[in-house]
Amino acid sequence: MNKLKTVSTILVIVLLMAGFASAETPVRGGTISIAASDDWSTFDPYFQISLSNRIYNPMLFDTLIRIGDGVYEPGLATDWSFNEDRTQITLNLREGVKFQDGRDFTAQDVVWNLKRAMDTEAGYHITEFFADCTGVEALDDHTVVVSWAETSWIIEDSLSMLYIISPDNAGEVDKAPIGTGPFALKEWKPGDRAEFVRNEYYWVEGQPYLDGVNVRIINDNQSRTVNLIAGDVDIIDIVSTQDLNLLLRRGNINIFDNAPPEYKNFSVNMNRAPFDNILVRQAIAYSVDREAIRQMVYDGQGDVRYLPLVPNSKYYPTELEDYYTYDLDKAKALLEEAGLADGFTFTITVNLGIDGCLGHAEVLQNSLRQIGVNAIIEPVESASFFPKLTSHDFDMVSFGTGEPILDPSAYFSGAAVARTTRNFFGVEEDTFPRYTELIAKAASELDEEARKQQYHDILEIQLEQSWTIPVSSTVKVVATTDEVQNFDVNNLAGNFHLQSVWLSK
Repeated sequence: MNKLKTVSTILVIVLLMAGFASAETPVRGGTISIAASDDWSTFDPYFQISLSNRIYNPMLFDTLIRIGDGVYEPGLATDWSFNEDRTQITLNLREGVKFQDGRDFTAQDVVWNLKRAMDTEAGYHITEFFADCTGVEALDDHTVVVSWAETSWIIEDSLSMLYIISPDNAGEVDKAPIGTGPFALKEWKPGDRAEFVRNEYYWVEGQPYLDGVNVRIINDNQSRTVNLIAGDVDIIDIVSTQDLNLLLRRGNINIFDNAPPEYKNFSVNMNRAPFDNILVRQAIAYSVDREAIRQMVYDGQGDVRYLPLVPNSKYYPTELEDYYTYDLDKAKALLEEAGLADGFTFTITVNLGIDGCLGHAEVLQNSLRQIGVNAIIEPVESASFFPKLTSHDFDMVSFGTGEPILDPSAYFSGAAVARTTRNFFGVEEDTFPRYTELIAKAASELDEEARKQQYHDILEIQLEQSWTIPVSSTVKVVATTDEVQNFDVNNLAGNFHLQSVWLSK
């Protein structure tokens, strides 16, 4: 594998300096301004598909369990335990927690939220994570027991994605959410900005330090950078590769990066010809030049991805990395075998809300042109992209996917490109029966070596069928002014946890 560094030595030095600066005594007050790359389509965390929206969820909501830097951490649950066969988890809830409207948080709220997550219409994006959840019971105001149908390794990952919303306000969560997080939404003007204010009921004593957070929607990469340099914003949530070196040269800017499990990919609609033909899908896989993408889109930085799992996972099968190499001769031969020697025309729908996806499509377009295939690029903003995705209105998409989880069972159960229910790409439970069977087995397998082989075989099927093609890691680079203290994205998802952030100015 061609493992590549994501940051330079200069970046490491900047990070160390930022760490020393944040060791001062926190100052209470002030409002920070963030330039966001993408607007919200909804504040309901279950319906947010845009990766850019998700990083802000911890401002409004808490989860029972958090995922930090590769470990599970307490959230609204202070601790938890499993029964012997790992089919039941008992959670002890944090006392003294209130929602942003002042109402007490209790175990009954957890019961309601879990039942909502299990409802395919209400839970939507995370329903698959709770597909095998058989029930939830409140033993008292601060103890909850959740049961699964069989042994499961997905439980903690699932609960780490369960953002707790107020049942009393469920009908308005999309535009006027109420949670237990450190900030409450004051006003949202779609396409312009969202204003958040301190949650005076927040359960961490003395936090948040800030009075508020103003998020300005600035889609253009250069405009976000210009605003940061000018001091008009304090944070930009995505730094483009082209602007990174410019910001590194400035003495008053701090840079942070995070490489979550999410990745950018090409995925095709197998219900549309010619992508219903495995030979065509494999021809596309041989046409993806990852190294050209790394050089041309990311200036030689970043990591390419061959598989959906992160390389440091113990289930990562290194031997499958070379399943497809960049080989236009093989691609051309496969098209001829498929009866498409003269090529064909199709559309790549690109999510502009994720940095780099357009560049990916342009590199693939150039490669395919060399074998007689005409790829038309359709750039779409996130608000329009996801309705097209969920209604299967596309030939191929260039977008980001994956979940901030630790165990691969959660990825294969919940990620839109991998799961076998409500999969947008033509993969159903009976499409590849062996694939479906292995996913179920691996999710409950107790033998470690058996699990590794099962995930090897699952990934091999995914590669062979090639409905989804990993391309590069979704490395998030964030920039702040040096007045922003105690900021980091040192968690698996790269989320913004702003309760401990403060301003030195």
